[in-house]
Amino acid sequence: MRIFYTKDQGNEEKQESKSKGGQAMELLAQYGGAYLVTSITLSLISFGLCYALISAGVDVQTLLEKIGISTNETGEKG
Repeated sequence: MRIFYTKDQGNEEKQESKSKGGQAMELLAQYGGAYLVTSITLSLISFGLCYALISAGVDVQTLLEKIGISTNETGEKG
């Protein structure tokens, strides 16, 4: 039964092999300025939030591990 079938389901393997830049360019071509505005806004919010938390002295690494995001030694050195 193919109720939720889309054209892109057959191309999942092709999308996995694309670089992040290629994926971004494809999304920009498909969705236009809405993609650009949304991605920049979310990036600014997340970077600003991380900066504010670190400035306030919050242990961000422990906080991220509590919500299920794994960290490694590279992040600890940064």
